Amino acid sequence: ALAVAVGDAVERLEVEIGNLRALITDLRPAALDEFGTKGALETLALRVERNGIEVDLDVELAYEDGGAPARYTEEVEAAVYRIVQEALTNVSKHSGATKARVEVRENDATIHLVVSDDGTGFDPAAVTAGFGLLGMRERVELLGGTLAIESAPGSGTTVRVSVPAQRRDADERELRAVNGG
Repeated sequence: ALAVAVGDAVERLEVEIGNLRALITDLRPAALDEFGTKGALETLALRVERNGIEVDLDVELAYEDGGAPARYTEEVEAAVYRIVQEALTNVSKHSGATKARVEVRENDATIHLVVSDDGTGFDPAAVTAGFGLLGMRERVELLGGTLAIESAPGSGTTVRVSVPAQRRDADERELRAVNGG
């Protein structure tokens, strides 16, 4: 009986370890570390296009275009990625759109992000059961940014976000270099 109980406990632990690894991956997508913000967004756009939605992606970020000495903080990179991901997920699941446009640009020390679609639109003031819009709003607020959602039934949707372009400091860059990041 003891061996069976131990076996069951080990099996449950292995499942939970797998769940934790998936959660960690969800919190900080590996694509950000592998490809940077622009490359991760390009990969995301390709995944959405496989679902039948044409994605026009336009990304101009100072670090990745050679105009800044340091990457954004991990929080900023993850927030930009996750906001675009959630907006495109909403386009795929709810909008009935055939096309989406994603613009991510840095200017005046601010990252401006716009995701728009040609879908059916919705009433942004309506209460929803999901957490997608709430999650976007919380990410933006944590970074001291702004979020605006423009939509109405039958008109498509546009999500506009602006967040400060916070960069990694020298200590963080050195630590990441030592750790292979």
